Amino acid sequence: MFFMRIAAIVLLAAALFSSNISFLKSKIFGYADINKRDNDLILENESLKTELFNARNLSLNQEKLSGFNYLQTNVFSTYPFNDQDLIAIDSGYLNGVEKNQAVVAAPGVLLGQIISVSDKTAIVRTIFDNNFTAAVKIGTNKINALLKGGAIPSLEMIDKNSDIKNGDIVYNADPNFPYGFKFGEVQISANGANNSELFKAAQLKISYNPALLDTVLVVTNFKTAGTN
Repeated sequence: MFFMRIAAIVLLAAALFSSNISFLKSKIFGYADINKRDNDLILENESLKTELFNARNLSLNQEKLSGFNYLQTNVFSTYPFNDQDLIAIDSGYLNGVEKNQAVVAAPGVLLGQIISVSDKTAIVRTIFDNNFTAAVKIGTNKINALLKGGAIPSLEMIDKNSDIKNGDIVYNADPNFPYGFKFGEVQISANGANNSELFKAAQLKISYNPALLDTVLVVTNFKTAGTN
């Protein structure tokens, strides 16, 4: 009985810690009061903003932007822990899912990448995982940066003399994902953190609440560099 009570306390503490992390992220990203319906509308808006940005600034025409095939799939719950670093989906090899495929929260809005696959399920490493990295560009000036995943994703190795501002779109330039797909927007920290004498850093702002994603989309017709 004693050990059962200890185990229960440990599980409760873990749940509370995870909840606190989720609360902190919600305050930083600004989605504390977002419900499921609002979240869906936000993602729809993010998708449209990505399409418009690409058409205006990256010379990507409508045919290229809409030329991706998406497989909608359910996300397994992690309640009560609400972790979003690695998520499990209910589609696998039998559904056309393959390792290294890109996963999006909405068309054009990148969430992560498939890292393992079974017949009927797969695991996605998201931008909230510490091991996630991607080469990105910022805004209309196409400023180079490195996106590093984490509970609060960060933008690093930004040229110290570059002009970035809050709200600048952060889009993919990494060969492992479709070019021009959006990761989020720039959020400059209060202290304007620098990570070296040559570079500066910022946070990646996410407008939607990842904990409310009950479905995601797998991009099934994009091959990563070095694959057939």
